[in-house]
Amino acid sequence: MTGPWRSHNAFGQECTAPKNGKWSKEEAEKLVDVIRECCANRQVDSEALLNGDQKIKGIWEDVAKSFPHRPVNSVYRKGLRVIQSTKNKTGPWSEIEKSKLLALVTQYGKKWAKISTILGRSGDACFDKYRTINWDYESGPWSDADIEKLLKLVEEYS
Repeated sequence: MTGPWRSHNAFGQECTAPKNGKWSKEEAEKLVDVIRECCANRQVDSEALLNGDQKIKGIWEDVAKSFPHRPVNSVYRKGLRVIQSTKNKTGPWSEIEKSKLLALVTQYGKKWAKISTILGRSGDACFDKYRTINWDYESGPWSDADIEKLLKLVEEYS
């Protein structure tokens, strides 16, 4: 998604102090309640939010109005995860699932919706797991050589 959805709240205002990162338990509970209320008002079930039913046009903006400190995109992504968590598997990935994920990406490419239906996990979960499996990075404390290299680059580009 691009454009105002990414940085604007549901009132069309730029989020000057957007809240990013993990949602609190209270926010997540409120989100579930607001989604239920918006679905009831439109006489649709939450499944329609996953299927892109025409009746839901504009519903995420309506939901996001209860979270003016969060961009609509953030509300949308969290909302999908909340809905999908009730119908998809959650929790740690087994080695078999990881292998299957890699094989499916080889077979279908990065078509997360298709892969998610086969694995029974959300598209976001599949994307995130794939990214962590294939992310070439080092973790842990920085070595003295890494710190020295960083300082040289900062000095060079400052």
